[in-house]
Amino acid sequence: MTPFAGGTSFRARLQHDGGATAGFVVPPGVALDPDAAVQVITVNGLRLPAAIGRRDGRPWLSVDAGECAAADVTGGQVLEVEVDLPVRASRA
Repeated sequence: MTPFAGGTSFRARLQHDGGATAGFVVPPGVALDPDAAVQVITVNGLRLPAAIGRRDGRPWLSVDAGECAAADVTGGQVLEVEVDLPVRASRA
């Protein structure tokens, strides 16, 4: 299991076009490493698996739309997103 350090949080609109994947555009000023393997975000009190990517040239956190439904959130809602970032190994 990967240990987690304190992450970051932001507010963003959940985007969902009816498919199996939903997600959040990461707002400007929020520093998330696009190569990091984010594994968990918290939305509406529920921890969800997530992945960092790019969509339309912008940083994007993708989540499973079914998981969003379990968190009682739907596309179009503006939500507080808490991101847990894995601790990176230090180099000696």
